[in-house]
Amino acid sequence: MGMTDPSEEDIDQSPSALVPPTFALSEPLILVLAEGETQGAVSNARGHLFERFVARLLQSYGYEEPTQEQLNVSADGIELDIRATHRLTGQPAIAECKAYSKPVTAGMLGTFHSKLVTSRYSKPATHGFFVALPRLTSQGMEQARLISSHDSGFTLLTTTGVVKALRDLKTITECPTTNILTSNPAVLVTEYGVYTSCQQLDATSRSPERLLVWGKSDPVPQPVLELLSASPYMQGLAVVDAGAGNSLRQVGSGKETTQRAAASKLIVYLEDRRVLTMPRTNRYSQAPQCVASVLQIRETLTRILMEPDTGDELAVNLKAMRAACRRFLDTVGGGNHSRPHVDARSGTLAAALEELRAAFGIQLGVIAARYKLDLPADLAGILPDPASIEDLS
Repeated sequence: MGMTDPSEEDIDQSPSALVPPTFALSEPLILVLAEGETQGAVSNARGHLFERFVARLLQSYGYEEPTQEQLNVSADGIELDIRATHRLTGQPAIAECKAYSKPVTAGMLGTFHSKLVTSRYSKPATHGFFVALPRLTSQGMEQARLISSHDSGFTLLTTTGVVKALRDLKTITECPTTNILTSNPAVLVTEYGVYTSCQQLDATSRSPERLLVWGKSDPVPQPVLELLSASPYMQGLAVVDAGAGNSLRQVGSGKETTQRAAASKLIVYLEDRRVLTMPRTNRYSQAPQCVASVLQIRETLTRILMEPDTGDELAVNLKAMRAACRRFLDTVGGGNHSRPHVDARSGTLAAALEELRAAFGIQLGVIAARYKLDLPADLAGILPDPASIEDLS
C-alpha cells in the first residue's frame, strides 16, 4: 500500500516531537498507568490499556480494529501480538509490541521478522509492524536498518516514532506552560485518555522542581494525577496540572511526600542494591561487598523511617527490612568496620543471603500490592508466592 521504510527518526536518531526550544533533550517515555485492587488486577488493566493504545495506533495507519493473538504482562513489561487488515486495500498486517523498562534486543526483532517472512508464504502482501518501547539496543538498530533496506513491508516504531504519530494525530500537544526549561517527557496512557507530562527544571541549577501534566483541552482527571503521583517517574516531585487554562492545579508536594511516593523512591533505591539481586554464581567471593551494601541499606531505611511523612503502614515494612539487615550482619559479621567472620565459600553466606532476600521479597510484595506499584524485574525475582503477599497486605 506504499508504506515507506522506517526513517532514521523511527529508530531514535532525531529528537522527540515533544521537544520545544527550551527543552533539555531526553528520550520520551510511554507510561501505562492503571488502577486495580491488587497488583495482579493492575497488571491485567495495564495490558488491556496497552492493547487498546496499540489498536488506535494501527488505526492511524489505516487498519481496522486489530485482533489479539497474545497478551502477556509481567514484571519485565508488556508483550502483545496482533493481526489487522487495512480498511481500504485489504492488506493483512501482523504487529508485535514490546514495552519494557529496558531496550528491546536484536534477537526479539529477528524472531519477529522470521515470523513475518513465514506469514508471507500464505499471504505475500503481509506488512509487519514491530513496536519496541522504549527503543532497540544498538545491535537491534543495526539489524532494523538492514531489514528495512531490503523489506519495504516492514515498519519499526520506537517511542520516538510513536510520539510523532500521536503528535500527527493531535492526540497529544505541546506543554501549554511556555518559557520554562523542561526534561524527561512522557506520554501517559490511562483509561481516562492519553496525556503528556514532563519535569520542569530550575533555570539555574537545572534540577527538577515539579512534574507538569496536561491534556488536549480539558483538565486532567484527578485519578490520573493520583496514579502519576504514585509512579516512580514522579521522583517525589509535586504533580501539577499545567492545562485547564494554566490554572496549575497541584496534587501532592515535594515537601509533603505521600506514603506512595516514599514507597516508589524506596523501590528505585533497592533496585540498584546488588546484594538483593545479583546472580547466585557471583555471591560467594563477595562477602565484604555484601556486608557494605547491607550496612548502606540499613542506614537508608533508618533515614526514611525518620522522615515525617513515611506513615505507620510503610514504617512497619521498613522496620521488618531493617531487622532482616541486622540478622544478616549478626550471621555474617562485618559490622562496626570489622571483616566478615564467615568463610565466603561456605554455605553460611549463601544461606544468610537467601534469608535476607526472602525477607525483603515479602515486604516488597506487600508494599507493591498496597500502593499498586510495579516492581522492576530484578526485585520482582525475589518475591514469594503471590498468595502469601496478599495474606500479609
